Amino acid sequence: EELREAVALLTAQQTSLEIIVNMCCSDG
Repeated sequence: EELREAVALLTAQQTSLEIIVNMCCSDG
């Protein structure tokens, strides 16, 4: 279960990072 939580957390961070990058790129 710990590994599953770690993967879920990593995926969430990657998703949020992509959203931030997309927002920055769309502004420019």
